[in-house]
Amino acid sequence: DRKVTRAITQKEHEDIVAYERESVRTGRSKAELGIERALYYELLWHTGAAQIDGANLKAENIDWSRNRLGYRRQKTGEKCLLGIGSDFEEFLRQLPSEGFLFPQMTAKSSGHRAAEFNRRRKLLELEGVSLHSYRYSWAERAAVVGMPLRWAQAALGHSSRVIAQAYARKAEIACPLPEDYRQGHEGGGEVRYAAA
Repeated sequence: DRKVTRAITQKEHEDIVAYERESVRTGRSKAELGIERALYYELLWHTGAAQIDGANLKAENIDWSRNRLGYRRQKTGEKCLLGIGSDFEEFLRQLPSEGFLFPQMTAKSSGHRAAEFNRRRKLLELEGVSLHSYRYSWAERAAVVGMPLRWAQAALGHSSRVIAQAYARKAEIACPLPEDYRQGHEGGGEVRYAAA
C-alpha cells in the first residue's frame, strides 16, 4: 500500500539540509556525502526536478550566457527549462563547473537516494514526505505566486496541464484585491493555476 506523498515544507527541507551539513561538521560515521547530499536537496528545492534528473545534471546543462538550466526528463523525455535568477545563480556557483553537479549522488541508484532521504526523514520524525515531495512543493509554491501554468509545465517537464495542476492541488492561494493584482500583472490574459 503506497503512502500518500505531500509537499515538503520549507522548514522540513531546511531541517534535512541542516542535518546533512551538521553530520559533516560533527564527523558522524558515513557523513562524507553530507555536503553533496545537502546541495542535492537544495537543487531539488530550487527546481522541483525529479530525483533522478537532479542527480544526473551536468555543468553543461547550465547555459550561463542565457541564464538557463535545461535538461530532458529521463522518465518522459520532456524538456525542462528554468530561468536562473540571482538566488539560484548564487546556489549554482557552488557546484562543479564541469561534469556532473553531484558526482557521488549520480553514482547511487534511485533506490539508494530514496532510502537515504527516508533515513533522514525518520531521524527528524517527518511524516508523508519523500524525494518526490520536492516536486509537489515546487508546484505549490509556483501556484501560490500565480505562476502561469505553461511555465510550471515547462519547469516540471510535463506537457499535461492536468498533471501540473495535480502537483499543486493542495496549494493555499490567497486571492489578491483586484487593484493589487492589476498593478502586479498588467497585460494579464495568462492561464494560471486554479485552486483545487
